[in-house]
Amino acid sequence: MIKHFFKFFHLAAIIITAIAILQQPAEAGTTLLLRSIRPDPIGNGKTLRFDDTQGTFYYRKSIYGALEVDFYSPALHENWLIEIAPLKNRTLERRQYEGAKRAIVESPVLPGLDVSANGSGCEHIHGRFNISDIAFDASGIVSRLAVDFEQYCGIAASPLYGSLRYNSAVPISPRVSVGDSQTLRGNAGTT
Repeated sequence: MIKHFFKFFHLAAIIITAIAILQQPAEAGTTLLLRSIRPDPIGNGKTLRFDDTQGTFYYRKSIYGALEVDFYSPALHENWLIEIAPLKNRTLERRQYEGAKRAIVESPVLPGLDVSANGSGCEHIHGRFNISDIAFDASGIVSRLAVDFEQYCGIAASPLYGSLRYNSAVPISPRVSVGDSQTLRGNAGTT
């Protein structure tokens, strides 16, 4: 009985810690939060939080139109690449993107998503993402972004959840899922 109590207490402490990490307010600057559910091969079951004091974020548009966000930290030995792509020949906008496939595969009917870490990625991806805040400067470079995503590798049932905030006041909130949530759709103004 005592053994079960300690297991419950340990699990409760982990949940409370994760909620505290996830509910930290967004600030000017950049924050990347990742929550992996085992056996997701990209995040390996970890919850990670990075900001622009721990490494450098690079933003660029790929040759096939995806927005690429690269976080690199030599001190932490971390390198994450997030790619999100609209439908072919479209631009990213505030909305929910369902049925995402690997971002490098241009599709006229499906958005793209690809999150990789430290050189490890997935050949086959499915998932979704929600952009609740996005703006571009006069030259077309992203100047503000709030995106939440959910990625599955292959047929894996265990997701990698993530939230990226760049110069956005949209708070990072705990998410059970990125998809089909009226609250989340309300964040994007697509209720």
